[in-house]
Amino acid sequence: MNHDFHDARARVLVCGVGAVGCEALEKVALSLGDAAATLWLDAEDVAGLPPSPLTVCIRLNAAAADDEALFLAGTCAQRDQMEDALRQADLLIVLADLGSAMGRGATKALFAIAGDHLFATVACVVLPEADHGAPRVASALAALDEIAHDVDAYLSVREGRIRDLPEDAPARTPGAVFAEAVCALARPILFPAAVPLDFADIMVFLKGSGRIAIGIGRASGENRAVEAAESAVAFPLLGRAALACAERTLLIVHGGSDLEMKELMALSTYVKTIITKDSRLLIGVELDDEPCPVVEFSILCAAGET
Repeated sequence: MNHDFHDARARVLVCGVGAVGCEALEKVALSLGDAAATLWLDAEDVAGLPPSPLTVCIRLNAAAADDEALFLAGTCAQRDQMEDALRQADLLIVLADLGSAMGRGATKALFAIAGDHLFATVACVVLPEADHGAPRVASALAALDEIAHDVDAYLSVREGRIRDLPEDAPARTPGAVFAEAVCALARPILFPAAVPLDFADIMVFLKGSGRIAIGIGRASGENRAVEAAESAVAFPLLGRAALACAERTLLIVHGGSDLEMKELMALSTYVKTIITKDSRLLIGVELDDEPCPVVEFSILCAAGET
């Protein structure tokens, strides 16, 4: 590609595979609208995604429902259509369930087709629990190992950890968690912000990140900014261990026009006490035009390991 990292026209393609991917895409579409292109792959007809000139839907062969190799071949068979979508992107994010043959086959095919033509690639994937059977778990882990070497960064979550999230968690399904991750990575690229990050900043975070972890928090009240950060740090899919060894940390704050600088300073001070001093810290702040009692906080950390 000939684009410079600072190109304001940087383009994001979010690809959802199967039910998990579609759930995430529905939520992503509500947040990003037409600012990002979306690609949906499934064995069923499209349902739920809002119509958009930037939405491409590809139906895969339902007869291959239990055969990863057939889904991989079926996805590659539509290579021209895939490449048309991929060549319009600088950043590719794929959302899938590796517990399904379709999730494994289509995800591996997408990254194989993308090759080295994009600035960055990210996978957000669900891993099955042991109650799905040893063969399925082994297939999912083998696929993750392959995918991890093909992408710049990946977020993997186990079904059981999602099921165990508390009822008041800000995201309680794989699709909801993945949508939060997508928005944390894509919104700084696509929308202006009070404390801006750009495509180059997101690339600094992603390139060579390997496995990433996410924390999500929301809070209202007098100490809402710090409490939102505390909630994100306590989010079960993150954990202080991930923060302690993070080489890079991305913080995204979303609030209303009434969010004050002293709140942001208190939040920043708190975060610096719980991440390693050597971590590269990137902070973006997005403010709505209207006041809002709630502060939303997302934190992504990368240890640079696969």
